[in-house]
Amino acid sequence: MESRLGSKLNALRSARFVGRKPELALFSSALGSAESPFVVLHIFGPGGVGKSSLLRRMAELARGAAIPTVSVDGTSLSPDPVSFEAAVSDAASNDDTLAEGLAAHDGKVVLILDGYERLGPLEPWLRDIYFPSLPAGVLILIASRQPPSAAMRADPAWRGLLKALPLRNLSPKESNDLLERTTIPEAQRQSVIRFTHGHPLALSLVADLYEVSPGRDFEPEAVPELVQHLVERFMDEVPDEQHRAALQACALPRVTTETLLARLLDQESVSEPFEWLRKLSFVEQGRDGLAPHDMAREVLIADLKWRNPSLSQKMHDRARSYYAERLAHTSGLEQQALLFDYIFLHRHNPVVQPFFDWELANSILGSTLRQEDIPAILELVERHEGKASARHAERWIELQPHRFVVFRAADRPEKPTGFVAMLSLSEAEGRDIAADPAMDSAHRLLTSRAPLRQGEDATVFRFWMADETYQGVSPIQSQIFVAIVRSSIADAAHTFLPVADAEFWAPLFGYAELRRLESADFQVGERNFAMFGHDWRSLPPMAWLELLGRKETGATPPTWTEAPREVVVLSREAFEPAITSALKGYAVPTTLNQHPLLKSRLVIERAGTEATSATRITALRELLLEVAQGMKSHPKTNKLYRALHVAYFHPVATQELAAEKLDVSLSSFRRHLQEGTTQLAEHLWQREIGLT
Repeated sequence: MESRLGSKLNALRSARFVGRKPELALFSSALGSAESPFVVLHIFGPGGVGKSSLLRRMAELARGAAIPTVSVDGTSLSPDPVSFEAAVSDAASNDDTLAEGLAAHDGKVVLILDGYERLGPLEPWLRDIYFPSLPAGVLILIASRQPPSAAMRADPAWRGLLKALPLRNLSPKESNDLLERTTIPEAQRQSVIRFTHGHPLALSLVADLYEVSPGRDFEPEAVPELVQHLVERFMDEVPDEQHRAALQACALPRVTTETLLARLLDQESVSEPFEWLRKLSFVEQGRDGLAPHDMAREVLIADLKWRNPSLSQKMHDRARSYYAERLAHTSGLEQQALLFDYIFLHRHNPVVQPFFDWELANSILGSTLRQEDIPAILELVERHEGKASARHAERWIELQPHRFVVFRAADRPEKPTGFVAMLSLSEAEGRDIAADPAMDSAHRLLTSRAPLRQGEDATVFRFWMADETYQGVSPIQSQIFVAIVRSSIADAAHTFLPVADAEFWAPLFGYAELRRLESADFQVGERNFAMFGHDWRSLPPMAWLELLGRKETGATPPTWTEAPREVVVLSREAFEPAITSALKGYAVPTTLNQHPLLKSRLVIERAGTEATSATRITALRELLLEVAQGMKSHPKTNKLYRALHVAYFHPVATQELAAEKLDVSLSSFRRHLQEGTTQLAEHLWQREIGLT
């Protein structure tokens, strides 16, 4: 099915492909030459000019000449060597002649890199390490919005192997040839050509417009953004509301898969609209899914908000829910990519937008602390915070080196450009905590308000800074904040974030539910620091993500002066008695109105942060019953479930009657009931502290 559909799509694309004869002739000559005049053909031009279409046509020529071809889409990759090599390996595995890998191939081979501008941070590595490792017969085709870098053009060796090829709009004749293959009436073609100036994407958009509305007269209009105008016109002419919703939904996330589209539209099957999206000229198909052209995306989102604000909010909520569910079951690079996708949903928020450098953040790579990094890290701390802070940093590097994440510019990986220290309170000795004012103040506040329970940890983001901008907005700071969110979601019961400029960061931190903790403010040397923090037991990660989603769509106003929520953090010793009392109140829900477990992590995650008392009681009762029923299917615990069932879920008048009903002695019934309650409490405790 995939290959047949792929062939059909390629045929449709080929049917609309025109022109580019000089570019194709140049490539064909290289394919047929024993000694190619170039190794890298770098095609560059503005968005929508037809670079990807030309690459597809060149790939067809290479395959027609029986030359193995590997295609990689840079727009769908994280710009790091591991992700890049994995993408090349996956693409190469589709060709049996490359079974041993691209680098091991002896003959001629074509490597195609589309969306190369997104791989800019990787160019030093590609230029100096990866490309030289490829076989001598390789031809590298690059498509980018930018010309070759100055570094590559200045390198004497690469200069002789590089061919830069700017791609321009189609000529009037080529434009007419393209329009002849569409339903645009001949009488309208010259008007279309004059209006579009031969821009391939614009020509295709007009053709799409005539596909859905044949027989219309084309009326050229002078507009600042040609593509925006055409997309707006196209939106008025989509086949039906389902296709309109699919197109608008596609514009919301960074990339859209068929699974995500089904969630956004709240439909079980979206195969037909998804395939329709794939064929649209302004929707790009990458490794991770579909994405509208950059200029088209914003118009589609604006159109959705204008036409149907309620649907816009619902789709945003569904996207947020989709990412939140996946975040809960991922880790590492996959979780980092999901967090970027989640943050992408907030990119237009007026509170969030000023604090993130969205475009350049991908140029910064994170890694573990290396021994050779330490002098640079300590110099950075001393320069920005003074000698006293540097001494604390040096001590924590000795004690918890694995808790330091170092950030590097992709084109200068040898020197750290920033770092964050995510220190664990549980791993630290009391004397070391007391010796550092930041750690000591966090520990004192936590001990007095909501002590950690067995199995819980608290993280203090003790140091975080960029080389040149310290704690100001920068690509490094953006990556640091993503790392902070990852750490918080993964394993912390409480997080503390000290800052040098509380007034500047207060709006963003308030939006993100980081509370101002004035009693934990501290001083190191002559520098004063303000403390912010979040108790994840009070507002757990999934509920937190849900709340941010409501803020983004306006369902919950982002108020930053909101009073701290009451935190109920039961100790392990108090937890089982609380479970027992909840079981005793199960049959009469009104007796649970003031129960402490209604403000526990496990109930909040089930019911949501804004749930009423009645909803939380329902959630608590559901949790008790679910865990108990889990004992039912196991022979060793079935007797425990039966005891819980007749004692609490469908209670009889007395324990004597319960024992008689189960045909066991009273002592056996009481033992089974106690064991069942203990097992149920232990299971829920593991959920409460985030271990299951």
